[in-house]
Amino acid sequence: MLAMLQSMVHRIPGQTPEKITSDLVRSGFENIRCIVGDQKFCVSLENHTYRWDVLAISKALDLIASGLDEPLEINLLLLENEVPRKLVSVNLYDWKNFTLDIPTLLILKAGFP
Repeated sequence: MLAMLQSMVHRIPGQTPEKITSDLVRSGFENIRCIVGDQKFCVSLENHTYRWDVLAISKALDLIASGLDEPLEINLLLLENEVPRKLVSVNLYDWKNFTLDIPTLLILKAGFP
């Protein structure tokens, strides 16, 4: 599936995909591929580190978002044995705003003002 996307998008100059890929590798992800298009940043990867896919998705989106500045849509494709299993699509700014609100949500849930 990612191979089909490669023919429809182009790579932007610079080190953004390479930096994000190296950050993901350092966090334990494998079989990583990054493609940047006009309005999308597509990543496929395998998770062999985190037991819970939700945690893996969150970690991967945090790393991807930290390496991007443009208002892109992030498409994260989780693979299992190189087979696409889960696709998560989120706007970069929506993800960054969501993660900024998490400490606030946890404090409110705990009953602190």
